[in-house]
Amino acid sequence: MPWVSVYDTVRDHPKIRSLSKTLNCSRHEAVGIMVFFWIWGLNNADGTGLITNIAAEDIADGIMCRSVQPGSLLKALIESGWLDKTDVDGAYIIHHWDIWQKEWYAAKEKRAKNAARMREARKKADSLQDSL
Repeated sequence: MPWVSVYDTVRDHPKIRSLSKTLNCSRHEAVGIMVFFWIWGLNNADGTGLITNIAAEDIADGIMCRSVQPGSLLKALIESGWLDKTDVDGAYIIHHWDIWQKEWYAAKEKRAKNAARMREARKKADSLQDSL
């Protein structure tokens, strides 16, 4: 089951204050927007935070943000520093994704290695059973 890291410092982070001011919402709402954005990012960004072939509407819909126009939300995410533009149209990078979500990717890699190890052990056990 995917999960995101939300550090205790995010509540008072300058980027949260900026997002809150830009969207004219409370910091509580801005933190909520970011948590939903990060959850959405787990399924839409790669390990570096790269998101491709995406429109403002896709992001707004993905994080269930209906109170803000999609273009305004995208602009606020970029201006507050949570999302970086790339040179490719429709491609963005979630800023410091590899830092904010490093625990998730480490756990995901550990689980994948453990699953591969267990598959191999079961295969050996089945082979041994067949030879008896």
